[in-house]
Amino acid sequence: MWNNGFRDLLISETEKITIGPCTSFEHFTGPVINRPSFEKISSIVEKAKKEGGEIVAGGTCAFTAFTSRRDC
Repeated sequence: MWNNGFRDLLISETEKITIGPCTSFEHFTGPVINRPSFEKISSIVEKAKKEGGEIVAGGTCAFTAFTSRRDC
């Protein structure tokens, strides 16, 4: 799957994704704004890491009301 530069292309394109208000059409997605969603997404990322997966884009979070420094 990573042959022929796909990994680099995926990373390059993912870096272009912006997060912001859903009322601004230039953004691809909005922020995660409720704790259950945040915890679900975080658990998926952690499971992938524990199972030996490589997070090639993202995989981190900002310090918010849902997180503590150890969560990010």
